[in-house]
Amino acid sequence: MPQASIRGVVARILLATGLTAILGIARLNNQTVDSSELRVLARPATIPLSEARGASAPPVANATFTYGPSRLVIEVESVAHYPAQRAVVVRFRDGPRRCTQPHLVGRLSGPYVTLLTWDNVDQTADAKEMVGRYRVPAQGTYFVEIIGLLCNGLSFEADFKAVCLENPTSHRITDDFVTIDVVRTGAEIGEGAQSSGGGWERDKVGYWKWLPQNNATGEREPTEPLLTRYQPHECHLEADDANCVRALSLDQFRPYKFVYREQGGGESSREERIRHIAETVNRKQGQNPICICFVGTSHSREMAVAVNLWLKQWGLSNIVAHGATANDFTRFPAEVTNDRAQRILKKCHQTVLGISQWSLGRKPPGGRFSGMGPTPFQDYYKQIRDMLLLLRGFEIPNLFLRSVHHNPLGNLKTTCPPEDWRYPATVDMYNEIHRNLTAELGVPFLDTSDIIGPMWDSAHDFCHYRNDETSRAEALFVLGEVLGSGG
Repeated sequence: MPQASIRGVVARILLATGLTAILGIARLNNQTVDSSELRVLARPATIPLSEARGASAPPVANATFTYGPSRLVIEVESVAHYPAQRAVVVRFRDGPRRCTQPHLVGRLSGPYVTLLTWDNVDQTADAKEMVGRYRVPAQGTYFVEIIGLLCNGLSFEADFKAVCLENPTSHRITDDFVTIDVVRTGAEIGEGAQSSGGGWERDKVGYWKWLPQNNATGEREPTEPLLTRYQPHECHLEADDANCVRALSLDQFRPYKFVYREQGGGESSREERIRHIAETVNRKQGQNPICICFVGTSHSREMAVAVNLWLKQWGLSNIVAHGATANDFTRFPAEVTNDRAQRILKKCHQTVLGISQWSLGRKPPGGRFSGMGPTPFQDYYKQIRDMLLLLRGFEIPNLFLRSVHHNPLGNLKTTCPPEDWRYPATVDMYNEIHRNLTAELGVPFLDTSDIIGPMWDSAHDFCHYRNDETSRAEALFVLGEVLGSGG
């Protein structure tokens, strides 16, 4: 990309550092930005999410969990928006820092929702700044939230069992209601086109879109951002305390609906197209119903339930989704043995593998695996590879590996040390393992990250996507992919 001077325009981004930031020269893709164009406002400190929504958090009594430290926010110097580059840059202070390779999570919300994709500009052991790139289908004013998830990110070789997340009551770097003006959408970048960042961008399956008819308040435009939802340690899921009800609420997600991006720039729910595919398969089967098997544990069970709801809605009886039951759970990749492979071969016309939650999650207390930690990335890679090779050896027809579901920040994840490790940094690494292995071994990859990712904190119980717009959207996508593959 030719060298050029870019005039950066800082969005109304308020830092949680408590100090006025002064940025000298920021580098963005080997281009320079004149610091005279930059202006950053500051505020004293990030307040808890419950307070940010208008109420003080209740006092903690007999707390059984302890939050992790809050180290990252005080090391942030500035946050700037570069509209022409579709980039938000977080710059860190000079001098000694504890968080030299932080893991950030950023989300734009407004007309559409998208996650920021992060890269380290310097590509050094001590990241001076990080660039979050976005891509949305329409211009407009968007809220932006950036949180510090981990003081230092996880490497492929990492032992992350005792690694604590940043304190969620103070992990937000940006102010609650900061907005940016998006002037370049990324719609001009087609599949396989090179991005302004020098990398490669793939076309997204679709986006979550703010639709006024889904908004009970009747507002015609988004008036509040999607702020990261987490479970305060003092709030159990059925708590009736007003502050807990507010913190656990899913209301902020309700105005959004998933829409597909079609060729030519249009949008659709794709429901009619996928229904037509399903009706054609259903008709061809005659009196021989086909079985779509969702192999795994509770997440696979819930996906099968959501798929069956679509089939029931369409009145189709010759396609059945079979989800895992408690007596037939496949908790770990190693549990896919020759015997299980033979059962899959005998019963299933299509097989969707979702065997990851137990590898990262807390194991039931008092059970066989109680106290067992997460599966390290290197071990997980080998386990998934061995499982796929075994199933491929049995010539399992129409075999798919799906992406791992992101989990919201429940209390077991944010206690220090954590008791559950299903958070964005680990799930993203597991999904990268899936992406690489399926490409290597020629197994179709059902990547639902564009659906689950932007709504990663919307699961009611901080684990399962069930009976909600997210589970419906994902089930519709999976059904279309599985039946459209020739099944």
